[in-house]
Amino acid sequence: MKRCIHSLIWMMTLAAALPAVTRAMSVQFDVNPKIIRIGERATANFTVEGIQNPSLPQLPPIDGIQMGQPHTSTSMSIVNGRGSTTYTVSYALVPLRAGDFTFGPYKYQSNGQVLDLPAVELKVLPPRGASENGQQGADNAPTIFAKIETGRDAYFNQEVFDILFEVYYQRGLNVRSGLEIMNLPESGLILEGPVELQANPVQIGNNIYDVHRYRCKTHALTAGTFPLDLVLHVPVEIQREQQRRRGFFDFPDMFGGRELQKVSVVPEPIDLVIKPLPTTNVPPGFSGAVGIFTFDIEVKPRELQAGEPITIAMNISGSGNIENVVAPTFEAGDLFKTYDTRLLNDRIDRQQARGTKIFEQVVIPRSDAVKELPPMTFSYFNPVRAVYETIRRGPVPLVVHPSSSSPAQLLQAHVNGTKDQAQILGMDISYLQPEPREWRRLSDRPWYVEPGVLAAQALPVLGLLALFLTRQRKEGLKRDVAKARRLRAPRSAAAGLRKATEALRQNDAPGCVDGLWDALASYYGDRLNLSPGEISPTLVLQALEKGGMDEGQRRELSTIFSLCDEVRFSGATSTDAATLQNMLKNIPALLKASEKIRL
Repeated sequence: MKRCIHSLIWMMTLAAALPAVTRAMSVQFDVNPKIIRIGERATANFTVEGIQNPSLPQLPPIDGIQMGQPHTSTSMSIVNGRGSTTYTVSYALVPLRAGDFTFGPYKYQSNGQVLDLPAVELKVLPPRGASENGQQGADNAPTIFAKIETGRDAYFNQEVFDILFEVYYQRGLNVRSGLEIMNLPESGLILEGPVELQANPVQIGNNIYDVHRYRCKTHALTAGTFPLDLVLHVPVEIQREQQRRRGFFDFPDMFGGRELQKVSVVPEPIDLVIKPLPTTNVPPGFSGAVGIFTFDIEVKPRELQAGEPITIAMNISGSGNIENVVAPTFEAGDLFKTYDTRLLNDRIDRQQARGTKIFEQVVIPRSDAVKELPPMTFSYFNPVRAVYETIRRGPVPLVVHPSSSSPAQLLQAHVNGTKDQAQILGMDISYLQPEPREWRRLSDRPWYVEPGVLAAQALPVLGLLALFLTRQRKEGLKRDVAKARRLRAPRSAAAGLRKATEALRQNDAPGCVDGLWDALASYYGDRLNLSPGEISPTLVLQALEKGGMDEGQRRELSTIFSLCDEVRFSGATSTDAATLQNMLKNIPALLKASEKIRL
């Protein structure tokens, strides 16, 4: 106790030497852990920060809890010449009986200030293996298990939502952070993550379980029912079996004999239901945005002459499938000359499935009769309310003056395709050659220099060279599997296209769609060197965008992929033959365009 008093006096003296602190007073009280067994220990901590020379709190006695002597510690920091001192008073808590114990609420008073500290609960369980009445009994609770949680019974196509994975394990099992999710559906869903979240211990029956909680942002690509019969790989630290030393040079394990091992945990399977978007009350400008978004525009300048450009900056922010959001279409009729919208900036957090996209649209008023910029709308589907919503911005008033000169024009530089004519400066001098001593006929040259003889001599060399190059190419393709698959990609798509053509000839729409999917999956699987389970429309479209494929071609491919997913997973058969015929006609051109870019 004397040592504690001397420590307090030393801390107060040192704190008084620090400059005045401008930070507001902060006092916290907590007990950790909040669930223990008889025979285990918890710690109660008072933390005081932001004041000099505080009155240190004391923990009142609690019936059934044995408290140790208070232990006081301090930490100090000086930032920009200003000091800050944090005082912590800790009490060791040893339970004498099982039950629920409440600490607080307390009031802390210091330097004329009063702060309320909320109550903290501590749950004490019987010893491991004992029942609630204290009798020993068998404990058949699992050592480790897992659960899958979804927030709703069903979600919508193109919605981004959370799937939670919780791993429960009894104390004494050393489970590390990290999770691998196996046996996911091959397509129809994209999972980002997992990201570990904070989790508290829980009591289940007569057992305390620590919890690792993970979140995966999940993007639904098509409607249907997806069975999640998953296997989770959890890293667990285990003690290796110590081997007996057999010789002088067999040294003991210097790393403690522990290693990480992946343990397979199988949660109870669930069915994930993905519903199609409603087909009623769809806004005219809806382009596939699913989530909760905001939409704003900025128009500059608002006073100009006819023929001068106006820049419209469109800001779309929110959470959902923000990566698929496109700019709304500007509808102005003949009053404006419009140019293609371009993406200026995007800031997207895939782990949170939220972000911002900024688009730019340039328009030019054709005459001074224009008085305002027509309103612009952005429509999206709100999956929480299950309704379509539309945000309207404008109209924006404009002041357009008559043009003071000739109408503004966008000029494109043309390269002059004509070449400069060569100018003849004079005649070359042809010198007279002296008469040769001996004239020969051209046919008098030796036989071994005849073209046919020379060609026959070169054939073995050329044959050996061709054989060498062919062998080198085969060996190179064996070593470079990705290159070999890239070269065979056009041929691998042919079988699927033939299958789709034959099915379409027999009016078999699902069979035709299967053939289209086989052609696309085979081709892009070989081009991107992916295994069958790794092929997904999103991955393919991202690679094509990175390679520089035209946006219209990527949009057409996305439509074909969406149709394939819809028919394959939901069993829809309403696709007409004309649509399939058009897609079958366009796929070779899309594959040829893919051949021209670097993937």
